[in-house]
Amino acid sequence: MLIKKFLHFYFFQMMAMIGGAIGLIVKLSAFQDWYLHLNKPWFGPSDNLLSVVWVFIHVLLGITGYLLWHNTYHEGEEKTNTDGIFILLYLQLVLTFGWMWIFFGLQLPLVAFFEKVISLVVLILMVKQSFKISKFVSSFYAVYTLWTLYLLAFNLSIIQLNR
Repeated sequence: MLIKKFLHFYFFQMMAMIGGAIGLIVKLSAFQDWYLHLNKPWFGPSDNLLSVVWVFIHVLLGITGYLLWHNTYHEGEEKTNTDGIFILLYLQLVLTFGWMWIFFGLQLPLVAFFEKVISLVVLILMVKQSFKISKFVSSFYAVYTLWTLYLLAFNLSIIQLNR
């Protein structure tokens, strides 16, 4: 049973970290040529802060994914009414990875902004649905929602300052 729990934890952690690593690679490839030359708002994150927060968020995404699984299933049987929490979880992971790719890789801040709006809606649903399963996980998604609001404001400012 312990090995099974470890494998599930490892699965969620690796899924989050691989996506995060791909996002960082995309960011670094566009950083010197594009991002450094953009006009940025006064409240923009420092160049290093964005990378540190990105890694931290992905570690927590892996942990919370595992905790959702662990608190939802016990020996293969569903414990609670999850209301599609894992669909939301996987969608949120794709959206999280996608923003870095769209914003930095494709260099499309306007498209990235709308992608982040969709991510915000999914996060709000995640807060609501995960609260039924784990208050800790729900509180992480609430804080992540605040970070997403910050990124939305930052993203919108990039669009406005670089027309």
